[in-house]
Amino acid sequence: MKNSALYLLLVIFTGILYSCKKSDSDSCENKICDNGSYCNQGNCVCPLGYEGSDCSVLSKTKFIDEWAGFDTCYASVTGLDTGQYLFNQYQIAISDSLDIHDMILVQINSGQTGYTIYGKAHHREITVPAQQKTVDINGLPLPVEGTISGNGSMNLAENEIRLETNIVGNIFIDGFGYLPATCNCKGVITRIE
Repeated sequence: MKNSALYLLLVIFTGILYSCKKSDSDSCENKICDNGSYCNQGNCVCPLGYEGSDCSVLSKTKFIDEWAGFDTCYASVTGLDTGQYLFNQYQIAISDSLDIHDMILVQINSGQTGYTIYGKAHHREITVPAQQKTVDINGLPLPVEGTISGNGSMNLAENEIRLETNIVGNIFIDGFGYLPATCNCKGVITRIE
């Protein structure tokens, strides 16, 4: 009797053990995640600059192309005015760089020299870390020498990138010397077909 009760208990315990659902850690058992990513509950968690179900796709590849668009900037020079809105049309060439995460953004303002900045891509986002630049701003008499930074996001359905940049620096005005200048620009660019 004791043996049959023990046997019955063993059968019940074995049945319960094998009927349980696999744990979440088991869902990662055969999952391959590339480029230093790791698996969490069956999904790869990608490091900065990678995406896709296995993290094998560089985020920046969808941005690399020729783009054209416009932005509206609110620019002000301390001591000269209270600020003004400026409209710029331009083209941007986004190209690859040697760094795995970086992109090179070359902005060519209409009728003006452009400037080159570096950006980072992750999923649908672009980040432009603060960089020292000399930037021509349409409507201001001379280039602004200072720091440019910004961010943007891609709308895949509309095939566009919304960008916001900030430029904070100084502009040299004859008779006044260097004066603080700021410019906040918001715009939309679309892929050139």
